[in-house]
Amino acid sequence: MAVESEAEHIKKLIRDLILLPITFILFLFRKRTFADLIQPIRDLWDFFWDAKATAILILINVFVYIFILVLVSTNFLGIGDFKAFFHDYMEDGPKNLISLNFFPIVMNLFTHFSFSHLFGNMIFLFVFGRVVEKNIGSKKTILMYLATGIISGVFSDIINLADLAHFEYGASGAIMGLGMIALLLDPYAFTFFAIGIPTPIFIWVWVFMAGDIFSIILSEESSVAYFAHLGGYLSAIALSFFLLPEWRGNMKKNLVMSFMTILAIYFIWSFNVIPMILSYLGLSIA
Repeated sequence: MAVESEAEHIKKLIRDLILLPITFILFLFRKRTFADLIQPIRDLWDFFWDAKATAILILINVFVYIFILVLVSTNFLGIGDFKAFFHDYMEDGPKNLISLNFFPIVMNLFTHFSFSHLFGNMIFLFVFGRVVEKNIGSKKTILMYLATGIISGVFSDIINLADLAHFEYGASGAIMGLGMIALLLDPYAFTFFAIGIPTPIFIWVWVFMAGDIFSIILSEESSVAYFAHLGGYLSAIALSFFLLPEWRGNMKKNLVMSFMTILAIYFIWSFNVIPMILSYLGLSIA
């Protein structure tokens, strides 16, 4: 079954929330069932589970986070040194690449040590993953998540090869990869979920990419894996053109058109084009 757009799911949810008081009254008079009464909850579940591959990836990330919490609080595995354990099995770094320890290179794509890190990443995995899955299906979405995530990690490891103490973790490299694929496939797909305001996907991706590139240029000190993000963008472009040949024409057009659109938005914003036009027409913003 095809993945429905965010707009369709949100329209259903808003409709059922508005009708909820009437449904409750009818339920009291046995004119509606309990299933009708909890329809908004079912709407939310349908929204989440509609893109099944994306939902499964989110659930795996959540499960790993809970596993880490339980492990640290109970130490049921009898681990003596948690830091060494996480370095060896759950975090990615150049040391693991040199030793050909590929397990943490994959495992780090599902590893988060704080709820805020997990929550922020899962929001955009949900947003970008749904767009990708709607266009290329569940199997290719999982493949792209793993491929862009692994390549972005290896790319970051190579960049940081001189620092063997460097370690990274988190799904953001893979998520930025999915974001770039979403931009290539359907840049004008709108998302309401991230901030509640309908925003086209391409704006999020270009803003994130610009932030990562400027942070790298400015050598900004941060826990954010900027090079992994960059590896995610680049690997997504390469893999998309290689693995999705039927989309190549549209992807080239979407990449150029979205970039031109973001430049136009920047121009309008920076040079106060709208106030200038209104002034020329003898109008003003109250």
